[in-house]
Amino acid sequence: MINSVKMKRISSLSLMFLRLTVTRTEYTNSKELKMHLKFLTSEGDMIYSDLHCDTLTRCFEKKESILTATGHINALKSEQLSEHRQCFALFVPDSKSGSTAFSYLAKLVSFYEREKKKLEGTSVKPVLTVENGRALGGDSDNVFYLSQKGVRMLTLTWNGENELAFGCGCDEGGLKPFGR
Repeated sequence: MINSVKMKRISSLSLMFLRLTVTRTEYTNSKELKMHLKFLTSEGDMIYSDLHCDTLTRCFEKKESILTATGHINALKSEQLSEHRQCFALFVPDSKSGSTAFSYLAKLVSFYEREKKKLEGTSVKPVLTVENGRALGGDSDNVFYLSQKGVRMLTLTWNGENELAFGCGCDEGGLKPFGR
């Protein structure tokens, strides 16, 4: 039997999901539309959240700052929005595996830690994510490392397979023993 406290939590979650609406917003100087989730907080304010962008990895590769990046998103462009959440994905390509994948991820995390300081005082409230479970390098202890570094979401795969599962570009599908 569900007690009243649990029922109240379930009701609150249901209301939050009912309040979710999806809108499309075009960034300045960009033809690409970005998906935003828009929801009401308990105070009635709108909070915008973009649940994915590859900006950090692109900045790392091109040696650009998150403030003035030449891609679709940068902190200065984002000032047109009120305070919002931006999920920054650290992408590990399928071409990297094992310790090489994890080493690459560690470099991306260090870059993020430096860039995050530049976001202080802007409307951007970053959420760190990892795209491609290959970043774990086949070691489940790395989940703790990622959590300590502020990673809040991780996708199991990208297109190819990795130690966790088969990606959408594979003939086989599902989780592998390490992914279970």
